[in-house]
Amino acid sequence: MPRCADGWMQQEEFCEPTGVTCPVTCSSDERICYTQDYNASGYPLAERQVCTKRNQPCNCGSHAQRCHDPWADDYFCFPLWDFQWNSAMRCPVWCTAQQEYCYVDSYDAKGNWLSVEETCVNPGETCDCTKGQNAFSCTMTDGVSTWSECLPINGGYCPPSCAANEVPCFEVEMNFRPNGTSIGFTEPPKPCAADYESCSCGREAKNCGGWCIFKEDNCPVFCEVGKKKCFIDDYDTSGNYLGDREVCVAEDQVCPCGKNTLRCPGDDMCLRKSEADLVCPCSESQKQCTVRDYTARGKLESVSTLCVNLGNKCPCGKNTLSCSDPNDPDDNICNPKYAGTVLNKCPKPCTPTEEAAGNKTCIQTHLTNTGTFESETISCLPAASCTPGRNMKKCTSGSTIPAWKPCKDFYNTAKSNSSAVGAGKKESSQVILTFESLSNGALGSSEDVRVMMNAEVYLPTGCESSLDIKTSKSNRRLKGRKLQTTGGAVLKFTVSNQGAH
Repeated sequence: MPRCADGWMQQEEFCEPTGVTCPVTCSSDERICYTQDYNASGYPLAERQVCTKRNQPCNCGSHAQRCHDPWADDYFCFPLWDFQWNSAMRCPVWCTAQQEYCYVDSYDAKGNWLSVEETCVNPGETCDCTKGQNAFSCTMTDGVSTWSECLPINGGYCPPSCAANEVPCFEVEMNFRPNGTSIGFTEPPKPCAADYESCSCGREAKNCGGWCIFKEDNCPVFCEVGKKKCFIDDYDTSGNYLGDREVCVAEDQVCPCGKNTLRCPGDDMCLRKSEADLVCPCSESQKQCTVRDYTARGKLESVSTLCVNLGNKCPCGKNTLSCSDPNDPDDNICNPKYAGTVLNKCPKPCTPTEEAAGNKTCIQTHLTNTGTFESETISCLPAASCTPGRNMKKCTSGSTIPAWKPCKDFYNTAKSNSSAVGAGKKESSQVILTFESLSNGALGSSEDVRVMMNAEVYLPTGCESSLDIKTSKSNRRLKGRKLQTTGGAVLKFTVSNQGAH
């Protein structure tokens, strides 16, 4: 066994098994850097500990490149080659405060998105869509801002310029079958209208304040100041879905439950019993922990539920980083240790003091060049310094979406359909879906699904989402007994505001 010195500068020696590398001991003016080596194909090799002067950035390992985030003044390392996609990896593009981000999309002959190229342009300049494949430039406006996007030549719809007293109906209309099933989109018959409420909808559809829904569904309810909206689902005694309702209650009241549902202990979520057995199996005297295990490459491998006594911290799963939450000393933040082949970092949401100083919690989702999920970073930055993640773009409405997806004023911001959340207050909304079975690889692609769901709802800036898939086998043993559940699987999609709370 090799004899090792204590890595905390203590004069102590201890023994490790042969083959285990001793921890690095750095001098007082140095710090430990965790360096990842790669082979020429971009596959990760060993992770090493190296001493570096405190005032210098960490060096990158073999076959890696150093990248710099000028806004956060942070350095990180990328492999030179992406072994998963067999293509060269480049450092992210960072535009200056005097520039704007430009996204040039490429499509195949059928109009399917292929990739996006991110560049910087001067303010007012449009992206040169001819640099992409099968794309053309479209200039859009929402009455307040004007922007351009690269749309597919095959199937791309570009709203026309309308008169000064009209708005463009750039939301393509949705068609439904008589039973309410969506059958797709078509171009609006009237490209311009007096207002968004006057834009036409498709077959079996109606307009609700600027967006289209099935004609027999109820339009969203708008709550007055001082009240919040509650979404209520009703079921019959056999668990069959009857319908949903929207009601307004005082902000300090708990939302009521629907017919034949029960409230999760210690929560305001209402579910059918079969769903509650999976989603919230813990008692009032316990805290429910969602434990996520990841592969060595950062892919979600399993999700389990663990009930712990109140006051105890939730444990982190396999291949994770256990990070302290600056806004909640009673809990940890668990992130995958790796994002593909890149080492992850702990999230750093803003504290109340940092928010009071004008900073904001910046959530950046990073995608690969093919549009799949790569990683997500949470940091505290000045509001103007919070740029979109790699292969993402920010719409004038404030939503950050994949670069290939067209921007839309999904929430008709001129007529908001949401309740404001006061400063220093954290709120969450959840959607529960029940499945009879899951396909192979469902967990591994859950982050891709989450990003797509964020894009479909045009997740507002400052909000974070999570997606959990729980099955009857997903509950861990607690004190020698197995938590009993019914069969099937439940998907829980949660959206919450981030930062101080």
